[in-house]
Amino acid sequence: MGASSWEYVVPYQEDLGAALAALRRQVFEQGDYVKPSDGWDLPDPGSLEDLMRERYWEFMGNCGTHSIIDVFKIAPADFDPDDYGDEFGTIRPLSEAEYVQLFGVARPGRAEYTPLAGKLDRHLSGERWTGRAAVLWSDGTPAEIVFWGFSGD
Repeated sequence: MGASSWEYVVPYQEDLGAALAALRRQVFEQGDYVKPSDGWDLPDPGSLEDLMRERYWEFMGNCGTHSIIDVFKIAPADFDPDDYGDEFGTIRPLSEAEYVQLFGVARPGRAEYTPLAGKLDRHLSGERWTGRAAVLWSDGTPAEIVFWGFSGD
């Protein structure tokens, strides 16, 4: 099947981990992901928590859902595998320098994001089963969070 890139924009929440958890649950509930029954001899899970259980580990580790469901924790913007361990399953927010490099400004809004929408997978610095996050601003306040990444196989 090959890996897939994905990208989501959600309303801003101060807690990036809570925003990630809510988005993962939403994607699961909408069924917008590759399911274990798609080519694997497994039933579809009844919940996101079920999907994280041992029964689905081989599916998640070898195929994945090709969605935000494949990442489950927030890493620091200055993530260094030597300091924090494995990058697998992480979302890393952009650093200040990366905001300027990617969007041309430190506090991008929709105007700076729109030309890059659907193309942010080109701006990844991690491995498969990882992603990035950026806050979009409106009228001087955080308005949205963009999550993007690359997962599946």
